[in-house]
Amino acid sequence: MYRGDFCEEDRFAEWCWLEREQLRETHLDTLERLAALSIQLGKPEHAIHRYRQVLRTDPLRETAEHRLIKCLADAGRRIEALQQYELFCQILQRELSM
Repeated sequence: MYRGDFCEEDRFAEWCWLEREQLRETHLDTLERLAALSIQLGKPEHAIHRYRQVLRTDPLRETAEHRLIKCLADAGRRIEALQQYELFCQILQRELSM
């Protein structure tokens, strides 16, 4: 149901900033919970998909990044896990100069 940030066309309007951030955070938390549930149900591919959805919205969300890398490694996709780690390092370097 989430189709993007609330009042996305007016990114700098202060009147909707708090609502936008709360809705966005609820969306991301829900995706992370769905991913965790998928892991519990033995469906790692579903979890991987959900974590990638989170990271498309918030590429700096470390918890989702760590869990995605772990899911990939646990699924035997170690090269992909390493590539994901390297991508995250590049994002941190570019966005935060870390």
